[in-house]
Amino acid sequence: MDTGQAIDVEVDCGPGAPCKLLHVMIDVSALEQRGQKPFLGGYRHKHSGALYHHACSQTPQAATQKGRQQAAAAAEQGLPAKQKLCRETQTIKAANTSCQTVREAATQMARPGLELDCSGDRLLTPRPYTTSEEVAARRAAAAVTIQRYSRGWMARLRADALRAIKDERDGFLAQAAAERTAAAQAERRHEVERRTHPLSHDDFELLSSELEAWRQQQTAAIKAAAAAAAEQQQQEQQGFDQQAALQLLLAKETRLLQTLDKLRVNARKETKALASQKLLGHLAQPKTWTLSNGKKVMVHTPTTVRAAELQQLHRGLTLPGLSLDERLDVLLHVKWAVKEHDCGLSRELVELIDREADLLNRGRSAKTLDGLRRRIAGLFLAFCKNPAFNPEAGQLQLVPGGPAEPETFEYVDDVDVAS
Repeated sequence: MDTGQAIDVEVDCGPGAPCKLLHVMIDVSALEQRGQKPFLGGYRHKHSGALYHHACSQTPQAATQKGRQQAAAAAEQGLPAKQKLCRETQTIKAANTSCQTVREAATQMARPGLELDCSGDRLLTPRPYTTSEEVAARRAAAAVTIQRYSRGWMARLRADALRAIKDERDGFLAQAAAERTAAAQAERRHEVERRTHPLSHDDFELLSSELEAWRQQQTAAIKAAAAAAAEQQQQEQQGFDQQAALQLLLAKETRLLQTLDKLRVNARKETKALASQKLLGHLAQPKTWTLSNGKKVMVHTPTTVRAAELQQLHRGLTLPGLSLDERLDVLLHVKWAVKEHDCGLSRELVELIDREADLLNRGRSAKTLDGLRRRIAGLFLAFCKNPAFNPEAGQLQLVPGGPAEPETFEYVDDVDVAS
């Protein structure tokens, strides 16, 4: 469908110039869609009276969502749509107003016939004129001052940060040095404790190796002294006897070996006692149960309570330095605990406990009762390790399901080395 229309337009080229005829195509559909052309102003020729309007774009503008809503609301109310491209909306309304100040001021000069009061006048003297170069120099000096103070503040902040880092490092180094010193002292105390109170096999091996090194060193020193005396032929004057010196060294070595054997026996006793206490403590530990939510709880069962009671009784039997009443009270509780089961072991324990109680009532010293007390402690330890009397001891059996009431018991006493 052809929506275009062609018209001929005669263009006036000015006075004395022929007119031109232009063939112009007009899009009628665009005019119909645009509607009435808005008036944007123009000019009128004074001589010919021709009107020249300002041109406007023929491209239709798409209405916004807000504009469509406002137009629909105005149409429902029967009001015309609000114009956006009209003379009223594009014209600024301005108004000129005048105001009167609250305080009026004026100047008046003296003249013939007019006298003025000059008593309140002040004489003003002009100060030196400041040039732009001086103002620039003053601003530059002020900027330098500001920069100096700001850089000093930043330098102090950096110095404080570096000082804090240095203090932290010094503290760390001091703490590390203190820890190293403490570790060295602890290591030294440990080494001294290993030599004065040996317990493990490594401790005795260390003492044996040091004793052997000391013997070899002393032997070498004696032989060197004898060789030096032989070279100088001064044996008779100095009275040096190599054989006597070696015999004295052998006697010292023998005493040291006896001391080492005593320490080994004592260490064996202490190690055995510690192992027994550790074993009974392990049997008395509460059970660990896992709940449905994954958490674990510690539960004391009747068997762990029984094991804890036996552990306390065994600890009381082996505890030194008890008074007469305290020792009799411990023996009485142990007797009640073992009399609950009638077997050969329990009967023997009851007999030994009665014997010690009778000796204590007679006023016998603790030194004469040492062997009897060690025998009672050993028998009660065997009682605690028996699953028939201590159900928690069943976990120590290599073959479960042993005899419920053993009738035989073998006890081996420790043997002291004569000093």
